[in-house]
Amino acid sequence: MTPLQRSRLIARMFSRPVLESMARSGSVSSVVESFAKLGVVPRTTGETVGDLFDAGFKEIGRWYRCEYYYKAVIANRLVYGRHSPKTSSLAIEQGVHDSIVDAVVFNGTSTAYEIKTEFDSPARLTTQTPAYLRAFDKVNVVTDPHNGERYKQVLDPRVGVLVLNRDNSLTVLRPAVSDVSRIEPAVVFRMLRRSEYMSAVQSICGPQPELPNGMLDAHYRSLFSGFTSEQAHRVLIAAMRARTTGSGVVSYLRALPTSLRALGYAAPLTLPQRVRLLDCLQTVF
Repeated sequence: MTPLQRSRLIARMFSRPVLESMARSGSVSSVVESFAKLGVVPRTTGETVGDLFDAGFKEIGRWYRCEYYYKAVIANRLVYGRHSPKTSSLAIEQGVHDSIVDAVVFNGTSTAYEIKTEFDSPARLTTQTPAYLRAFDKVNVVTDPHNGERYKQVLDPRVGVLVLNRDNSLTVLRPAVSDVSRIEPAVVFRMLRRSEYMSAVQSICGPQPELPNGMLDAHYRSLFSGFTSEQAHRVLIAAMRARTTGSGVVSYLRALPTSLRALGYAAPLTLPQRVRLLDCLQTVF
């Protein structure tokens, strides 16, 4: 097995089913066995299951910088480095119109990151980035250093281009154009939960009549679509930040190994599941 083939298999360990299985069962045996088969084993006494994930993450960073690798770097570099998880939220694989954006950071504004690794094709960008420009203040494509200039040539000039260097730093080849005025309230509405858009409408438009469940969405969508771009954007930021910046969620995410923080955002768990997962990851060999 080549290093690339091995790293592709290791990358499969960084998935929601693996994380959720540990969170539900409280068992690490299948994870440890899978890592062992791939040659990811404890190097010293006292290492934990979390250390195995970090070791596996380093391996895929050497040989197979897949989409998840980029997401993890964005989480650690931006949310935990440049900003703070107490004030900035990260959405992984956020649905937008008819597309799904890889990562969005919400702090004082909204910044989308669409990932295109060296293994990806740029074909879908012609439909993806126009959708993102309708929903977020800033839109970026993050790619491999070898492809940066290429993407600068083919992308909408409003879209920023970043490259992920071998040392995991991010270099801006072209900054994203900030423009809240292009955000469409109807597109934002579809990203919100019912409780979020109901609260927003009531705070701006006043109390609303009680309606049957089947009529709620249409009623609130009509009112929300009348918001200004700025109002819709403020609602989106507040809603997304509220989802993950609470003290309990932040404490849980901080306790995860750095290699799993992005997955922690992508796989929402109940409080008992979080406790079981952290116990699993802190299991010492």
